[in-house]
Amino acid sequence: MAVFTKKVFISLLSGIVLGQLILYGADFFTFMPTVDLLLAQFSEAWKIKTIFFVIMVGSIIQLITSSGGIEAFISFVSKKRINSKRSTLFMGYLIGILIFLESSITALVVGALTKPLAKKYKISKAKLAYLCDCTSSPVCSLFPFNGWGALLLGLIATQIDYGIIQGEALALLIYSIPLNFYAITTMLVLFMVILTGKDFGPMKTSEFEASQESISCDTQVLNTQGSIKAMFYPISVMLLSVPISLYITGKGNMLAGSGSSAIFYSVLITLVFIAVYYSFKKIMDLETYFKELKQGAGDMVGIGFILLLAFSLGDVTVVLKTGPY
Repeated sequence: MAVFTKKVFISLLSGIVLGQLILYGADFFTFMPTVDLLLAQFSEAWKIKTIFFVIMVGSIIQLITSSGGIEAFISFVSKKRINSKRSTLFMGYLIGILIFLESSITALVVGALTKPLAKKYKISKAKLAYLCDCTSSPVCSLFPFNGWGALLLGLIATQIDYGIIQGEALALLIYSIPLNFYAITTMLVLFMVILTGKDFGPMKTSEFEASQESISCDTQVLNTQGSIKAMFYPISVMLLSVPISLYITGKGNMLAGSGSSAIFYSVLITLVFIAVYYSFKKIMDLETYFKELKQGAGDMVGIGFILLLAFSLGDVTVVLKTGPY
């Protein structure tokens, strides 16, 4: 369905409904277990935290943009030889490597900071998405001192407990890093694509179409007097909150912490920080703050719904015992 319709919602929902039909039969009331399945997702705390994180990150990006922080950042990097398609992509590449604490945060920050320059230098949305994807999960799995590390450590420990492999979990995790061929290859290929400027297949088509587009000048200027601090401080707080939250939820062991709780608390702390800092510095009043927070959250509701459907599809495959099969 994804290949033929190019519609995420229809594709995920069709998979869920088909799974329900297999489980309950071609009953007219099959839609009722499907609705119950969707509502049941809100009974698991980690799923609620993940959805909340995605929606609230939209608020953070909107607040930073409205403060003029991103414009100030673009102005700053433009003076530092970030003045071409290649240098813009390399900037996103380096930001993605530096922000390795959480894959979702990495993708959203790289996207937010690179998007304005990508539009200026006619980089296609497909190329920007490729950049964000390649610098998120692959990077985080190569530097596993984050939620990814906690997950991988748990998987390895489970295999040790089952007697499938022998050894100490942390030592095996560290040993496995240079054998993570997918992540390493992904980063190398992305680097070569940026360096050579060569594109292939559909990406080549997307880049050609983007190069033919005219650059529209926005008449509305958000904040020409914005400070780069209005962007730097909130993102720093968000990034620093992740390892601290992992340490706390892991009761002193960061690699035993909860990734969903870490990202949930990181955005919550960041939103509180932005409210206090922006008010104190008179960047925006609280009325404007809540207006922008609501708008940013609204922009990400669609992605939150995609996560809800994805979680539901995952539950259907569990009930169908797809994994054991």
